[in-house]
Amino acid sequence: MDEKEKQLQTISNLENSIASNKKGMVIMLVMAVVLFSIASYGWCFEKSFLILIGGIATFALIWLYCQLYSGMKKMEKDLSSARSNYGKYLKDQEHIKELRKAERLQQARIEGAQHPQCPMCGSLQTQRITTAKRVVSVYAVGLASDKIGKQFECKACKYKW
Repeated sequence: MDEKEKQLQTISNLENSIASNKKGMVIMLVMAVVLFSIASYGWCFEKSFLILIGGIATFALIWLYCQLYSGMKKMEKDLSSARSNYGKYLKDQEHIKELRKAERLQQARIEGAQHPQCPMCGSLQTQRITTAKRVVSVYAVGLASDKIGKQFECKACKYKW
């Protein structure tokens, strides 16, 4: 597939996504109106459960609608970018992929730092010994508790350090 065909395919995919988002947005607005009507009915006839259910559902749908709207606006921006300068659009998409990959690596580093390696067996399946666990252990066993002065516990070999 040559460059022009890729560009046309990308533009077509973006157009289809925008069209389906618009259909979804119309459906969500209709549902929000119906749910708001249910809440209003509950308000008029003092049915608190209808007010609660209708109100919460209406709020959730409006929030989802806003999320969908912002996503659609981003797709429209991508579509105009792909139509005007496809090379720049590809570079922008590649840059976004690199940023997301860097974020995932950073998140993995953070999670790795939160779960240190067991010094006995080398497992990463460790957990922090919470204050609540220490209190319960001291209450149950007394000063003979093996959790006093320890911060982590290995889930694999049960070693505490």
